Amino acid sequence: MHEADETILPDAQADWLVWLDPNDADESCLACDHTGPLTTRVSVRNPFGDTPITYAQCPQCGSLTGLDFTAPEYRDEGDGAFALKFAKEQGAGITAMIAPLYWVDRSEVGNFLDVGGGYGFALDAARRLFGWQVHGADPSYFARVGAREFGLTIEDRYVSEASPAEGGPYDLVLASEVIEHVDDPVDFARVLRACASVDGRIILTTPCAEDALNREDEARALMALAPGSHAGVFSEVGLETILKAAGFKFVAIIRREGGLVAAAGATEFGFDPGLDVPATDFETYLAASIDAVEPGSDLQIGLQMRLCRQHANAARWDLVRSLLGQLNEHFGARYGIDLLSPEAFEPQPTKDFVAFAKRYPFCLGPAFFVLGLVRLIDEADRPAARHAFEAAYRASNQARTALIGIGADDIDLAVHERRARILQAQVLAWIDVDEAATLFVEEWALSETKSDEHIEALVQICDVASRKQGASIHQVFDIAETWVQPVVLGQRNGARREDVILLTLAQRYAWLGEPVRAHRFALAARDHARRSETSATATDLLEDMGSAVELAGIERDRQILVDAMDAGQPDDAGAAAHRMFQRGPHDENLRLEDRRAVASWCLGPADKPEQAVEFLTPLSPDDRALDRALEQLLAMARGRLSDPNYVFARMGTMASVGDWDGFAGLLGAIDPSLLEAIPAEAAFALAMYQLNAAGDPGAAAELFARAETSRDEVISGSARVHHALSLHRAGKKTQALDAAAALGEELAQAPSGPLASHNGTIKSLIETLTDQVQDA
Repeated sequence: MHEADETILPDAQADWLVWLDPNDADESCLACDHTGPLTTRVSVRNPFGDTPITYAQCPQCGSLTGLDFTAPEYRDEGDGAFALKFAKEQGAGITAMIAPLYWVDRSEVGNFLDVGGGYGFALDAARRLFGWQVHGADPSYFARVGAREFGLTIEDRYVSEASPAEGGPYDLVLASEVIEHVDDPVDFARVLRACASVDGRIILTTPCAEDALNREDEARALMALAPGSHAGVFSEVGLETILKAAGFKFVAIIRREGGLVAAAGATEFGFDPGLDVPATDFETYLAASIDAVEPGSDLQIGLQMRLCRQHANAARWDLVRSLLGQLNEHFGARYGIDLLSPEAFEPQPTKDFVAFAKRYPFCLGPAFFVLGLVRLIDEADRPAARHAFEAAYRASNQARTALIGIGADDIDLAVHERRARILQAQVLAWIDVDEAATLFVEEWALSETKSDEHIEALVQICDVASRKQGASIHQVFDIAETWVQPVVLGQRNGARREDVILLTLAQRYAWLGEPVRAHRFALAARDHARRSETSATATDLLEDMGSAVELAGIERDRQILVDAMDAGQPDDAGAAAHRMFQRGPHDENLRLEDRRAVASWCLGPADKPEQAVEFLTPLSPDDRALDRALEQLLAMARGRLSDPNYVFARMGTMASVGDWDGFAGLLGAIDPSLLEAIPAEAAFALAMYQLNAAGDPGAAAELFARAETSRDEVISGSARVHHALSLHRAGKKTQALDAAAALGEELAQAPSGPLASHNGTIKSLIETLTDQVQDA
């Protein structure tokens, strides 16, 4: 680790962007006919002047217009040589430049014009890959150099509607990332139309206003606004309005990652911006161009690096090594850098773009990264890979620091920077797991999305550190547990390699003496293994820890039960006791202290002596002799269950809440002789149990007859009604009808008497029984 290195902060773009409160701006929209006011949204520092450029949004089309914008002079060289060096070595997205050539029917194109195409990559590819006649028009320094170095014809001027490009009209006209630079986009669109043949195809690409206003991704916003360079940034509606105002009959606008793509023409034509450049075509172009350009030049270095990455993506490691060797020769000769010895790389931090460009190639970070892949994947040399990925991170970080210094950035370098860091953590797991954990935690927090490489690093660290302590290691396992929690809960299926995370969590918690948590993750690992048919390891682990898990669960619940009773928290105690009850009194894992805790709960807050008896009686005489407290608890429970007053009162309470399971348990625990002299009130409760739970209406009828003698008019009245109901359910229809009729007569004589609340039941019973008796 090199703590002294400067690093890019996540908010580095804040030096360039200022998000504004909405205010009215007296300005007309560049894209549509809205004459104002516009609403201010964002301000961008201008590297070509002292005054920031404010962008205001059109309420009609949503496009952005730069207020008081003055276009830089693209003909001036200035620091253009260094910006071009960046484009050649790293920045130019050649596949993005070439891709529009694949979006139309290439068989219908013979000559091709690229307006504002800069250095000329699209022109060079079109002639090499398709054999087209190619022509360019661009007055910039980039274009002048490209025309010379590629041997292309690129007119060094601004074309106009009155003076279109020479050699036309053209079958295909491309203007990629140009229209946002001009102060009259409608006039520019007319220029493109003038350069095309009658049935010619116009393709435009441009940033979109939505990206420019993305506060969540300021790097993307900064790239869409391009400080000092963009007169406007258009919405889909705004761009369509521009093209139709220019006279195009056919217009198609599509938003894709990176901005907007437009097709325009006098007539409709086939257009598919979803097509990418085939890898074989791109590799063919790179290989041909490498041999045609100046050896050791910025351009050749950039082309070699791009081809090297293509071969790495296809795991063609011998070709990768060959290209890395060539790059190493160039880097050594021009910069004194030994690419193949990344451990010796010591960057000199600078935020000055020109200073960086003179000192380093911009593709140095990606070169170290590919070297790391070779050493990790093909050579399985983790220590060497570690040094390569560390150098890749530091070189990419320094390049981005220099770019941000001029208000730019490079997404590809940002990706390499983050990937190098997470792969460094992955290989460090086997070398220094503490350092790997620290690095991983930092990268996990910085990465909004988690790639396969993140998960693989998590797997590696967890696998190595399952029996290690340390703050960062604990943080890694916290991350792992959170990540796989949806798998444990059954909310999603485990992905590839996540079974390892589940297993290591199980092993770690078993090692830490937390077998209940271990069991939980082992179960999830086993289920994952069954679904993926990968391994029996989880099943074996589960079987090994089975009894330990069960004992730990009992111990945990007993402790919760005791602590909750001491703290006066009956709900927590009740939940733990319920889990103990579910295990059952005959569980061989229950120890004396477990039984004592359950019995104390049953004889205390729960008032369930019958369950206390259940958990105490399975003890052998020898066990009971070891603990007099259990003997006392058992005696206390049996004493309560032999007290008629206590038993009969419990019956009434259980019947009132419909606790029939508890009622059955109570009956099983008491001496049956207690019921021989049961009082009327208890007889009513027992009768309700027989009728509603035991399914014995005959026994219920006898008990309700006894309950009719209660001095409580409510109980007596309810007993008489239920007596009739019980006779009915017992099939004694005539007796039931007689009893119901007597109740009806009493109700008629005393409508507000003790039977008033049963009025509906009595009438319904009489009607039902009358019909049934008559039918019989």
